[in-house]
Amino acid sequence: MIITMGSVKIEVSRVQNYRVGDDAQRAHEQCALEQIIREARLAREIAASSYLNGLR
Repeated sequence: MIITMGSVKIEVSRVQNYRVGDDAQRAHEQCALEQIIREARLAREIAASSYLNGLR
């Protein structure tokens, strides 16, 4: 699965597993993935802003 936010693309693969407590682990992994996506997007926004400020 590929998740895209703006111009940031992250490929994610996961193995289905039906162990007890898997939902908590999946939720934790989802939160971690969302954090990575937010950080990547922020880094691109900062880079773009710095570039545009350099043009002025």
